[in-house]
Amino acid sequence: MIYNLSVIKGIHPGLILERELKLRKIQKNKFAQLLDEHVQTIVAITKARRKMNTALALKIEHALNLEEGILMVLQAWYDIEEEKKKQSAKSPDLSKIRSILFWDTNPADINWEKQKKAVEEKAQNVLNIRSQFSDCSLADLYDPLSMPPNLKKAHQELDKAVDNCYGSKLFKNDKERIEFLFGLYEEYLNTQK
Repeated sequence: MIYNLSVIKGIHPGLILERELKLRKIQKNKFAQLLDEHVQTIVAITKARRKMNTALALKIEHALNLEEGILMVLQAWYDIEEEKKKQSAKSPDLSKIRSILFWDTNPADINWEKQKKAVEEKAQNVLNIRSQFSDCSLADLYDPLSMPPNLKKAHQELDKAVDNCYGSKLFKNDKERIEFLFGLYEEYLNTQK
């Protein structure tokens, strides 16, 4: 298969592998056996959850008759794009954040990207658990008397991840958390006038 490299530059090589396997109607488990690799490895790479390594890239390229080195070139370009994203990830403008909000934490020391990822992961977990109850309405799902324990726990973990974004203070209850967050929102609105 010939690719226009400028079009796929920055795409994880596993996504290209996924496409190739689909086009050729090759099942991942059969392909893994052919390569003498664990199917979990192939799945993780095709889902872009694992990097391509040189030895595996050569095996895949040989098995699929791809140009030698193409997968590692894609991996390098992907790594470059990911590093650019990390370097350009903006931290909040700390001059606009009142130091009183962080009485026990220096805002400059907070790893904003890590906190963002933690909140995203916890929020996704809530959505995943909710999808297990697709036959229930939100009103039923969030009924305090019948709320599934795993959903309640997932929301508590999400609350804790959000709390961690604002220093190590843990809120006593939801009311305190909501008041704090609305206070931040009001401050933000006042800066926009």
